[in-house]
Amino acid sequence: MQIDIGYQPWEQHFIQRKINQTLQLKVSKAKQRRYVLVELFVITKKQFANILLMQSYQEAPFFQNNTSKKQIRYENADIYGKQQQKKYHYIVLDQENSTEFSSYLVIMTNQTTQYKLVINNFSEMPCPNNCNNNGICENGVCICNPGYLDHDCSEKGLQITPFKQFQQQKNSATVKYICICFNYTLGFNMLIKFSQQWENVSDVRVQILISQKYNLPSDDNNTYDEIINTTKVGKYKILSNVNPLDNEQVSVSNESYSLLIKIISQNLVQCCISIDFQGLEYLEEETMLKLLIILGIIGFFLLIFGFIVYYCFKPKSTKQKLEGQYQIANQGDLQKFPECPICLENFEINKLALLARLECQHIFHIECLNMWKTHQINNTPYSICPCCRKAIE
Repeated sequence: MQIDIGYQPWEQHFIQRKINQTLQLKVSKAKQRRYVLVELFVITKKQFANILLMQSYQEAPFFQNNTSKKQIRYENADIYGKQQQKKYHYIVLDQENSTEFSSYLVIMTNQTTQYKLVINNFSEMPCPNNCNNNGICENGVCICNPGYLDHDCSEKGLQITPFKQFQQQKNSATVKYICICFNYTLGFNMLIKFSQQWENVSDVRVQILISQKYNLPSDDNNTYDEIINTTKVGKYKILSNVNPLDNEQVSVSNESYSLLIKIISQNLVQCCISIDFQGLEYLEEETMLKLLIILGIIGFFLLIFGFIVYYCFKPKSTKQKLEGQYQIANQGDLQKFPECPICLENFEINKLALLARLECQHIFHIECLNMWKTHQINNTPYSICPCCRKAIE
């Protein structure tokens, strides 16, 4: 099928019975209309429709079989719509640098699907599905009204205040999405409780997505995914998006992001929910950092103490041991023994500290005696006086 698009919107209903269907678009550039919005509305009554809308130029999207993984080559695709199993899919084409071109659409599905296809030209970047009249379009981005979520403001969620305990009233309607918006956070622990006495008798699945302002949690896109059964309590640690040690970054940060909670139950039964924001995580990190600093200081002082003990009590050298065994000679000794029996040099009276007197009263230069004892130690099991052969204690 070939579709020629001009100034007027093109709209057609289809019933697709094949796994994929290819449509060729021949788009004539309308004056002052740069963008082409392709929208697909699923009409089938089935709750979920597994559909992927893809587009490419020159030739239709196709499988690349020459790669290790089976991949599809395309220019644009509504991957997010497929992940969310949405009933609305869209693609925006930019015609800025083309006067006339051919484009191919492929609609892939695994079941018989009835849908409406709408194609239109716009001079400014369009928003999906006109934001469902639940928000304002700014340069192709929907700014949703409070309480509305998703790219096209199609989902309604319950927005709660961060770091303030939330308790759902017993008569509240079923909640599918809970949204918490932050300017910044230093990290925290979050506790989600489901009432044991409320109507929820089946298991509840909780999906959480962090730091995605427009996307919603899904099986393919989430930060936490947990089935809560008999305990009816879920514990989550939300990581910080700023450095807790950088005070300047914390004070000037204007970053905003959302924490989105998706509640999934088998029969969409009502759940009485409470959410507690517990101890900030950065306190745990700060405590650990302080502990490491204290341990480092203790280790440093232990190292210094070890060096002091080593130098104070380390074994003395052989020379020091030998010198400690001798008595110091005096002037009277020099009159009896005027010269060293080993080197035969005369003693100097002003260098008495360099002389050693043994128990046998013989006097030597300390240096000479040490050399003599070292030589004797290597040849005999004991040291003897060079003069009288008396053992040196």
